[in-house]
Amino acid sequence: MTSYFRRHWLAFAILIIGAFLSVTSGWNDSLIVDEIPHIGAGYSYVSQQDMRLNIEHPPLAKDFAGFPLLFVNIPHSIFSSAFWQTDTNAQWEFGRALIFNTFHNADTIRRLAHLPMLFFYLTAGWILYLWVTSLRDKRAGLIALCFYVFSPTILAHSHFVTTDVPALWGAMLAITFFFRWLALPSRKTFAYALLALGLALLCKFSLILLLPFFVVVSLLYEVAFQNQKRILNTFILILSSILLVVWPVYLFHVRHYPIERQHADTLVITGYYSPGTLSNAIIWMSDKPFIRALGHYGLGFLMTLQRTQGGNITYFFGKVTTSSFSSYFPLVYLMKEPIPWLILLGTTMIFGLYSILSIKRKQLHESAIFDWLRMHFFIFCMAIWVFLYITASITSNLNIGIRHLLPIYPPLIALVTLIIISFYDRTNSEKLRYVSRAIFLGLVTWTILEVVWAFPLYLPYFNELVGGSSGGYRYVVDSNLDWGQDLIRFSDWIKKEKISKITFDYFGWSDPAYYLGDAYIWSSSTRFVDAEDFKKRNQSDGWLAVSATFLQNASGEGQTATPNYLWLKAFQPITVIGHSIFIYRIK
Repeated sequence: MTSYFRRHWLAFAILIIGAFLSVTSGWNDSLIVDEIPHIGAGYSYVSQQDMRLNIEHPPLAKDFAGFPLLFVNIPHSIFSSAFWQTDTNAQWEFGRALIFNTFHNADTIRRLAHLPMLFFYLTAGWILYLWVTSLRDKRAGLIALCFYVFSPTILAHSHFVTTDVPALWGAMLAITFFFRWLALPSRKTFAYALLALGLALLCKFSLILLLPFFVVVSLLYEVAFQNQKRILNTFILILSSILLVVWPVYLFHVRHYPIERQHADTLVITGYYSPGTLSNAIIWMSDKPFIRALGHYGLGFLMTLQRTQGGNITYFFGKVTTSSFSSYFPLVYLMKEPIPWLILLGTTMIFGLYSILSIKRKQLHESAIFDWLRMHFFIFCMAIWVFLYITASITSNLNIGIRHLLPIYPPLIALVTLIIISFYDRTNSEKLRYVSRAIFLGLVTWTILEVVWAFPLYLPYFNELVGGSSGGYRYVVDSNLDWGQDLIRFSDWIKKEKISKITFDYFGWSDPAYYLGDAYIWSSSTRFVDAEDFKKRNQSDGWLAVSATFLQNASGEGQTATPNYLWLKAFQPITVIGHSIFIYRIK
């Protein structure tokens, strides 16, 4: 163990820095919107083996978050509430009651639930490092690890109890072990690949995209390396991962879920959607003792499918709509990633295009294509995964955050690192190598400094192309910038300024009363007609605080609510808390 640590001490050091940044940056983040149901559901899974809540997400990440809560003696009376006993999937109310109304310190619960999320963040980084090192060398592995650890987007979500970084981890795990099995087929590597894929499917439903990806990769492997056994074995691997990993885990999670209750809940939930073959099959399975576990997995997938098709209110470049924008993810990515990384990504795309076009200078025949595919097999397949996942995201009707692209971040980092290092090593000019090395190190240093400068506010990070973090709200909101994470910082500001009462329109599910007491008055965009109306009727001495998401959704082009926040455009906020809560004084 000591020799292993010595060989990889620098990678361990980088991961320790990442852990420090993750914990300290999130120490005073209030619980974000999605964490309320996830934490409540996670605790109910591990304590009751009953998955009646938050069905639309697989359980693995929530299990991790719920496990530490077993040791804080949460009163069992929480399971006597109507949210658990009679309501169908009352995940939001149950989670909020558990965290804020059980006579325990909500911040202790929050921090305990956050801590296990480091497992996904750190082990995914370690897998990426070992993966790139095995494909190239330790130098490349360390560079890839730096880009991973110092990614503002990954850091922002590294401690949240959501399925986003776990999905990144699951994709990384499954792809790594699948490629290892392709290269070194054996019972052992097959078993590891099977387990890794099963765990990935338990992280997030979007990772079902791994199934067609693995089929395509195995087909390409057969073509490139003339191996005739990969396709059939890949189908066996996929089926086995569902039967031997996903199914048993779901059996545990419905163990104490009364079969009659599961069937009744399934009828209610599927009743919201158009009837179809999948819905009918799920209903049929829901009251069958052994297979109802698979039916419950299918119900979660159906709910996710309907969610991506149904859409959400989206503010994008001044417009508000429930439809999606094909340019949403590409443009948000360009705004949310550090400029030096974008420079390297653009350079890599040029190098990759050059590599493909260089085939034309040879005699274009079948053997040359196969030679190129064998030589660039990993890079080509990673490009397919990135393309597949981005295409699925762009064609969905859900535009609420760049976090939905996190499963492509490590493969993209690996791609950029490997291509840049490859072209650097092939450069014959010593002078050009020296200049390119200096530029590359400068860009890496710039990336690290960006992260240090943005600390601790990584969720609302935007690059200088849009005016930095303070300018991002003009273009996008929701989980790109404002997810309810600044309630504690807002409370600290209220106390510091000795404000006795403030009108507050908060985008979040954390309980403002827990932090603000009676110092706030709930509000909304439809409460006041205009500034004069606010001046006459407000009971907060002119103080008004509005979350960026509600502010932009109620003042962008296309909003239909009346009244709205268009009248607030005539006023400048006196301050903005964490780039997400705008505070006005209107008298």
